[in-house]
Amino acid sequence: MKFFLDNNLSHLVSQPLQSVYLRHEFGTAHGEGLSDVKDVPLFAEIRSRGYDAIITKDMNQHRNLDERRAIFDNGLQWICHRMGKHPGIRGFALETATVVAGLQYVIEDLRPEPHLYIVKGVEALPQQRMNVSRVRLDSWAA
Repeated sequence: MKFFLDNNLSHLVSQPLQSVYLRHEFGTAHGEGLSDVKDVPLFAEIRSRGYDAIITKDMNQHRNLDERRAIFDNGLQWICHRMGKHPGIRGFALETATVVAGLQYVIEDLRPEPHLYIVKGVEALPQQRMNVSRVRLDSWAA
């Protein structure tokens, strides 16, 4: 399957996706020279280039009836990830983790007719991602 990463995702997310999902292809708006193309014509263009799905953060694409119809008419699976805003490397890491982890569930559920998939963001707070404790035990105190 061939996935297109919309211009609102970092094009660098395609590298870990390609490393994990070896049987699939990933292209980006940046790499395809489509960063400035409006959504409705974009859907037709990426389909003509052999893409089967779009991965985006643009929730309006499924709310706007013209865009939603263009997704359907072009036979695209629509995958959106919902995540809070996080700056810098944390934002990139969380975005990458969300897409890489969530895509497996989408692939397992793919259906012949176009569907909308909303992938939820991974936990972002330190206490949701890790536990911290000392190596030293209190009984070791002198």
